[in-house]
Amino acid sequence: LFSLLRHEHKNTVVNVNMTLTSNIEEPLKSKEELIVQCGPRRLVVNPIFSSNDNTPNNVHKFDRFLHPGRSAIATWIGPLTWGAVPVLVFKNKTVQDPEVMDGDEQPDVEQLELIATGTVVAPDTSRVVAKRAILPGHPYKI
Repeated sequence: LFSLLRHEHKNTVVNVNMTLTSNIEEPLKSKEELIVQCGPRRLVVNPIFSSNDNTPNNVHKFDRFLHPGRSAIATWIGPLTWGAVPVLVFKNKTVQDPEVMDGDEQPDVEQLELIATGTVVAPDTSRVVAKRAILPGHPYKI
């Protein structure tokens, strides 16, 4: 039995300090669909990853991938969460149903695979995630 606090029904920026589990071998792509269990809520989100360092101007580098053994800040828009709430991050994994032995067409079953754990950090709306783009070519006119 639980209830929401006064402002927990509102949406804001959610920042999670996230680390991949040790059994994950391949990097996790940014903006990939994940299922997040954050306290009593289960959300389907597409987070972006950024560096986990303190910068003087609050600008952080966008990471295209979250590599195993590294921690990063995952950011998405979602319901406001108070305090350092633990977070479990799952990914849909398609497996074949072991109950069906016969037949050419075996139905696939989706299972949730735990891929990361983390903790909610303060919802900082002034946090900037900068994506660096390199433009090839030469100046046309100066």
